[in-house]
Amino acid sequence: MIRHSRWCGLVLVGLLLNTAGCIVYPVRVEVQDHKSATLDGMTRVAVETRNGAIEVRCDPTARQVEVNTTRSARGMTEKDAREFAEKIEIEVGKDPSRPDTLRIAARMPVVEANRNQGAKFEIVMPPSVELALDTRNGRIDAAGCDKDIHANTSNGRVNIRDCDGSVFAETSNGEISAWDIKGDVDIRTSNGHIDLQRVGKNTVKAVTSNGRIKIVDATGAANLRTSNGSIALHCKSVPPSPDIQVVTSNGHVEVEVPSNINASVDLQTTNGRVHSDLKGVQVADLETHRSSLRAKLNDGGGRINASSSNGSVTLRTVSDTAPTTPPTTVKPTNARS
Repeated sequence: MIRHSRWCGLVLVGLLLNTAGCIVYPVRVEVQDHKSATLDGMTRVAVETRNGAIEVRCDPTARQVEVNTTRSARGMTEKDAREFAEKIEIEVGKDPSRPDTLRIAARMPVVEANRNQGAKFEIVMPPSVELALDTRNGRIDAAGCDKDIHANTSNGRVNIRDCDGSVFAETSNGEISAWDIKGDVDIRTSNGHIDLQRVGKNTVKAVTSNGRIKIVDATGAANLRTSNGSIALHCKSVPPSPDIQVVTSNGHVEVEVPSNINASVDLQTTNGRVHSDLKGVQVADLETHRSSLRAKLNDGGGRINASSSNGSVTLRTVSDTAPTTPPTTVKPTNARS
């Protein structure tokens, strides 16, 4: 099936040059195809494309891999655009270099600029294999995988849902969200927000250079960094000796941890205030200032380091039940307003 859309506007007679002197192709055509493949003992599926999205839905009832492809290109006419779209080759088969991998790839021919050739994949497959998803200039969506997911795109958002394995995701320009991830999480973007909910087993790592980070119901150690944006971390549970590192250059920091945590605390800000609400926890060696706080929570052993150059820093402890013994609050030394 072929769908096409025509460029609307004033078309000048001639080569349709834009102001930069490049040819403008006014017609865009999409060509849709379908292929199927069996996993035959393979434990990994790798998907590669460019100028197009990757959507993967894992279905426990699926017996094979169903691949729906939309190839697209631009041209001077519908026939011209279709010809270039059909030059995109779709490969579905065992990877010769990795026999454990089913490779689904779009091979783009080398053509002149502004043809905008691309391929989008919509895949339904069994959930029992690892995923490696790679595109340039397109979003990535994946849901329902039992194994690890590796997702990489250069321009586009990444959304991962309901994964029993770990998630490793990276984009250079786009938001990343991950919900209901039972394994570890390692997320990176250079320009975009990060939104995680119910994630982590042993570690949660999230890094962005421009954007906020919000994590709700995290489990395990946490390493969160952004250069421009706020960070909010709400930990559902922490390991016996937790390691929590939260750093931003410009923005507020908010950390919430269980009251049974054992950690040394170091909170710092350059331009802002430090706030704490330590309920149901034994506090020792407390030193507070307007822009810093150091203390030992319960037995210590782990660490919580949170800092901002421009913004407030807040630490809260929460408990579902009242502590068995009243918390001991040590009078701060060197306390200043």
